[in-house]
Amino acid sequence: MVALVTTSLATTIQSLALQRPSIRKALDIPEVPVELRGKLPNPVESVQYVIAKWRSKMDEARVATQQQPKRRL
Repeated sequence: MVALVTTSLATTIQSLALQRPSIRKALDIPEVPVELRGKLPNPVESVQYVIAKWRSKMDEARVATQQQPKRRL
């Protein structure tokens, strides 16, 4: 539990620190232009993506199973 809390806290502090322009400049980290920044998906879009990906993988597995020759035991 201590490791989980420590890691979460360190990650949060690092993320907040690296968002500050002064720290980014001191570490020579370039700023990403606004036009190149991606839009993060909302939770509903994330769930829809996971469901669509799962369905496509299931369809691929079904097709692959149907294409395999049947084995006799």
